[in-house]
Amino acid sequence: MSLNRRRALKLLAAVPVVPAALRGEAAAAQDGTPVASPGASPVASPGATPGASPAASPSVSLPPLAYTGSLNWYQFGYTPGGATAASQLADQAVAAFQQANPGVTVNIVGVPFEGGQQTLDTALAAGGSDAPDIFRIASDRLVKYAAENLAAPIDPFLTDADRADIYPNVLAGVAYEGQHYAWPLWVPPVGVYLNPEIFAEQGVELPGDDWTFDQFRQAAQTLTFEREDGTQVFGFAAAIQPDIINVWAFLYADGGEVLSQDGSTYTFDSPQAVSGLQKLTDLAVTDAVTPPEFGNQMLADVIAAFKDQKALAMYLGASGDIATYVAENIPFEVRPMPIGAAGEHVTVGGLGTFAVRRQDDQARVEAAMRFGRFLTSADVAAAVPGYFLAPPARQSIPIDPANAAMRKFGEMVPFTRLMPQTPAWGQVSAAVNAQIQAAVTGAVPPEEALSIAGEEVTPLLEQG
Repeated sequence: MSLNRRRALKLLAAVPVVPAALRGEAAAAQDGTPVASPGASPVASPGATPGASPAASPSVSLPPLAYTGSLNWYQFGYTPGGATAASQLADQAVAAFQQANPGVTVNIVGVPFEGGQQTLDTALAAGGSDAPDIFRIASDRLVKYAAENLAAPIDPFLTDADRADIYPNVLAGVAYEGQHYAWPLWVPPVGVYLNPEIFAEQGVELPGDDWTFDQFRQAAQTLTFEREDGTQVFGFAAAIQPDIINVWAFLYADGGEVLSQDGSTYTFDSPQAVSGLQKLTDLAVTDAVTPPEFGNQMLADVIAAFKDQKALAMYLGASGDIATYVAENIPFEVRPMPIGAAGEHVTVGGLGTFAVRRQDDQARVEAAMRFGRFLTSADVAAAVPGYFLAPPARQSIPIDPANAAMRKFGEMVPFTRLMPQTPAWGQVSAAVNAQIQAAVTGAVPPEEALSIAGEEVTPLLEQG
């Protein structure tokens, strides 16, 4: 490859690939980079089946708090007065916590999705009585606050019961330099949404949970066809945007890892990762089972093709889409990612968390930590039916048996790979996705694309 061509591809990677307004819809997800309208930031729907059963067993009892006073909870998407279903759930959670801790008053501060990250950062930096005591944050952004000493480690408040209850891979997802910096809330893994009516239309049997990539590929080929009315149906699609890593599941399924475990080294140029990207590329370039705009397709377009146009048989998404499909009576099924060369179930996912601000008032910190544990525990599940809008991070919180799709996502949590912690995560995901786009559109071979991404990512890691 010529030096000029390589430079041109790097310049292409630096160009925003989605309009700011549409990217903001995905970026609003506060629970990590895998997103599905908005997958990683579940939104409550009045018609949705609750994710967690109200029969969850409460956690162990704790001694009364010494602190009396107020706590400021900065919550993305909250609007006062119960204007949204998610806001109503937050209000109910606060009421339950205050009833159990009568000396504490929780003030919810709504943070808008659009521009809200700057609002949070400014409030944290300013400190004072109006600063956040506890705040929602995605695990991929958590390392920034830990590195800047803005988030307090939760380790002094983690009980043995907590450690045994939180899924090990999830607890590791909030670790940074030997300590844990947030209370894990929920995990929206990436799975495959299926339209069972299109499967039936083509006489394709719905797959089992242990399907392989070859079976997935064969299904996608058969499910790509033209109807008698001229409607073109495609077997598969997925959004690839700077902060949406859903398609990385294919690379992980073959044994790839984007970074080393300590987040210091780029490793997506391994033969395993290249193999996974080659498979994804073949779906588009060789098999033509994806829409022509695949690679530059917006998340909203993928959802519309599946839900409204009924012209898409399968797509990758997280658990957030369930509420919409249930509310609108859209037929759908969910399956885990197909098993790749790694020979086992693997997927990627986001992680929603609550972090506590580091401050000198230790009694106030302890109260905020108690609230953080409550917001992520079986206690809140028992007190607020329907509170969990994605699979819980704790094994003690059951998922409603009536919600088969959410239960399917819940089964994926133990084998969900959460992204490594690095302060440069946003730039890393954007650089990698730009080159994945180049590969799946046929502009660059997969091996070359992941090598170029490495040239972009390595300096970012060195700076971090």
